[in-house]
Amino acid sequence: MGVARDPAVAEDGFASRRRGRAVLGGIVGLAALIGGLVDCAPGGGAPTDRGGSPRATASAAAETSMTALRAAFPGVLDGQLAPAKRSAEVTLPATADGTVRLTDSGSGVSVGFRLVGATPSGPQRTDAHVTYPRGGPEGADLVHHLGGAGVEDFVAFWRAPDKEALFYELEIGTAAGLRLVAGSLEMLDGQGAPRLRVAPPYVVDRRGARHAASLSVEGCAVDTSPAPPWGRSPVEPGADSCRLVVRWPPNLDYPLLVDPQWQSTSNQLANARRRATATLLQPGEPSSLVVIAGGFSGTGSALTSTELYHPLSRSFASTGSLNTARGDHAAASLRNTSPTPAGSPVVVTGGRQTLGGSLVSTNVLEVFDPTTGQWTADAVSALPRAGHTATLLQDDTVLLVGGIGINGTPRNTGAIYAY
Repeated sequence: MGVARDPAVAEDGFASRRRGRAVLGGIVGLAALIGGLVDCAPGGGAPTDRGGSPRATASAAAETSMTALRAAFPGVLDGQLAPAKRSAEVTLPATADGTVRLTDSGSGVSVGFRLVGATPSGPQRTDAHVTYPRGGPEGADLVHHLGGAGVEDFVAFWRAPDKEALFYELEIGTAAGLRLVAGSLEMLDGQGAPRLRVAPPYVVDRRGARHAASLSVEGCAVDTSPAPPWGRSPVEPGADSCRLVVRWPPNLDYPLLVDPQWQSTSNQLANARRRATATLLQPGEPSSLVVIAGGFSGTGSALTSTELYHPLSRSFASTGSLNTARGDHAAASLRNTSPTPAGSPVVVTGGRQTLGGSLVSTNVLEVFDPTTGQWTADAVSALPRAGHTATLLQDDTVLLVGGIGINGTPRNTGAIYAY
């Protein structure tokens, strides 16, 4: 059956805790947790409220840093405090060069990461953020935003660094394996389910434009197959730790804000999207995987990324990307009875793609193979259309109806697609 809706995704979050004065603590309100960090003066000095004290000086530096960052990147650092219900626990270090701990609340899978080249700068709370002024490499500011599913690791470079890259030491911890697909690094449990991830990173330049960054892993074996990971044996990393590298394009306008997001996969997409499709691979089966395809980003650009949802583990995984970016498309399963254990192929039809800064209707069809996790372009439909419907019929053909054409005029035609 054709499904053309966004998946209903709960907004789960995380719990944070503190061990001694080095990290966030206790199962109490997040504001109180972050507030406790303010009482921890960098360098071990005694906290005090009097002017000129270590606490007052550090707090003023953090406020100055956040004011400058918000002026340079308006709207980016305005995150809210985490909700009470959370899907991951985050433990922040006492200094910027320490290790952040991230634990999936449901499965207990836990990893650690440390920013290479960070300084011993101490933390200060600034509303929903924890700031380490000049705590990043080469004088960059480091800001942690603690959200509902994990932590955003903002690194602000005021000038171009010697290497346009961030390097993290990743402690694999209790993860059974790593999976790197479509720019997202997933940490798997023993049954192959992704439990934590680094979402596809991006950078924001001086003009407010977003640019995709890349992820790579050095020193560990990773699974790069886009096939569904659940039920597959994870690839052994072969080491207890490895290096994660975030790279961005050269010749961008500085200052530049780099944003890797470390998060739980529980009811949390790797890519925010609207006007996407969500289609069952095994219609009628309560354990059926769901393929979420395309849509539009927050900036209005059509997406190629697709993800899979596993209802039994309530986790998302990245899979192969579309060949044509699109939103406002339609999708349908291609078989009434699943031909393989992985499920039925799925077709996406039409939609709008971004061309020259404008959204243009397309007639390109693509078919998803649930066994391999890959998309293959098929014959084009008769007419470009977007906002239409796609319905699986009893004879395993798909009826395409209506929609909007290239010139914005509604269509009164239908077409039959046979795979």
